[in-house]
Amino acid sequence: MPWKNGGGITTEIHVSPPCTSPFDWRVSMAQVETDGPFSTFTGCDRHIMVLAGNGMSLDFVGGDSVVLEPLKPFSFSGDAVITGRLLQGAVVDFNLIINRRFGAGTLTSCKTTGTYDVEGGPGLTVVHILNGSSILLDEHEKATFTAGQTLVISRVTPRLRRAPDT
Repeated sequence: MPWKNGGGITTEIHVSPPCTSPFDWRVSMAQVETDGPFSTFTGCDRHIMVLAGNGMSLDFVGGDSVVLEPLKPFSFSGDAVITGRLLQGAVVDFNLIINRRFGAGTLTSCKTTGTYDVEGGPGLTVVHILNGSSILLDEHEKATFTAGQTLVISRVTPRLRRAPDT
């Protein structure tokens, strides 16, 4: 699908609810081939990680800059006005975007050196196997991975919703 700002293409891995705007949360990957503005996602928190390529700088309006290195997550407000600047050629980045009214999330990565278990926690866990597929785990599920895999783990935790008054 096209980026929200029209500057490129995103591959949605999972989105909830499906085919709805605004979404509660979304996991996606994007090919970034040129410098340019990031799409804003008002009311959302963003978690990003470079999967392939040499990295990218996020230049925030106001002067702050952050260099994204491969497989190192960074979190920021979707309200921020940012320009992405490629360091040495194109990158592929991984994104977890969560609407704050829905909940919160985290993004991590690991390289398995032996058998590795990922257990679902409160909410939902999305495990993306680099160069492979994705697995959704609820809080009562577990997945086991073999050695030599790079995993990107997104955890989405909904806020407790108050029952309507009766």
